[in-house]
Amino acid sequence: MQPTIIFARFGVEVRVVPGGGAAGGLAGGLAALGARLVPGFDLVANEVGFPAALADCDLVITGEGRLDATSFTGKVVGEVARYAAERRAMLHDATTPGAAPLYLPATALCGALDPSAREPAAQLELHTVSLVEQFGNDAFANTTECITRA
Repeated sequence: MQPTIIFARFGVEVRVVPGGGAAGGLAGGLAALGARLVPGFDLVANEVGFPAALADCDLVITGEGRLDATSFTGKVVGEVARYAAERRAMLHDATTPGAAPLYLPATALCGALDPSAREPAAQLELHTVSLVEQFGNDAFANTTECITRA
C-alpha cells in the first residue's frame, strides 16, 4: 500500500485510523492533526445521561429506517442494543441466587429489515419489528399509525 499524502506530511496513516476510512475524511484529517478520536455514540450517550436512564427503564425501544448488518457497527441502533445487553447482564448478575433473573427487553423498530441484521440482533437479544413486513406500503403512507400499531 502506497503511503498517502497525509502520511508523508503528518506521519499518520488515516486509512488505518478507526473512523478515518472511506467516509471518515473529517476524522482522518483531525487524527492527522493529533486529535484523539472517540466513538461518537459513547460520547453522546454519556453527555445526555443515557446509561443512567437505561438503569431506570423497563423496556428499550430504538429504531432505524433500514436495519442491516451495518446497523451494528457503531450506529445508534446497534449501540443502544449493546448498552441494553450489558445492562441485562448486570441485572442478571445482581439477582438473588435462585431467583428468576431480571430482564430488560430491547426492540428495534425499522422500516425494512435486511436478513444480514438477524444474526447480530439475535446475539444482542434485540427483538426486531419491520413495519414493511407487517404493513406493506402502508408503512410509508401512515408511518406514525403503523408504529403505534406495531
